[in-house]
Amino acid sequence: MKKYLAMLLLLLAPGAFAQVAVVGQAAFERVDSANVTFADAQAEAATRTYLGLNGELASVLSAAEQTAVESLLAGAPSTYCWMGGSDSAVEGEWRWLDGTQFWQGDAAGSAVAGQYTNWDVNEPNNFLTGDEDALTIVQANGGWNDYPETSPLGCYIVRYNLALLPVPATQPLGLWLLMLTMAALGGYYLTRKAAI
Repeated sequence: MKKYLAMLLLLLAPGAFAQVAVVGQAAFERVDSANVTFADAQAEAATRTYLGLNGELASVLSAAEQTAVESLLAGAPSTYCWMGGSDSAVEGEWRWLDGTQFWQGDAAGSAVAGQYTNWDVNEPNNFLTGDEDALTIVQANGGWNDYPETSPLGCYIVRYNLALLPVPATQPLGLWLLMLTMAALGGYYLTRKAAI
């Protein structure tokens, strides 16, 4: 019961997760971290947790998820934030960190198998060094950009898979949270009543 009450208090605490946006079965968090490379962001993201779930550098799989991530960008400490896509294994084969390919080619390329993409104008293009293998999101407009993996940026986006929460498959997340809240408040009431 204490675990659920602690989770409830975290959810209800003002500003507890000020840089987290939830949509569908995903939660996204912007993490500000000075001079973080793509590899550093990937390692740091794997150490972060939200509601007991481990994070990963973000994949964005739909327009709704894109909107959620964009809502986190205001006030970011750098022009670009790392996300979890790369074409370092095979040039022009853009894949999420789980191996799913979402784009083939450069700016004239195309999405793979109906995957969602949001490349900025003329991206990806290997513009800076001729070897931009990591995915970033642009603070100003939410467009995606390829960027050199070793460049130091000020932020990265983490994704948490809410489908992994211990929620019965037949109940939506909102109902589960309501039931959790009611159970926590009921336990608190019984504890207070017993103390009187």
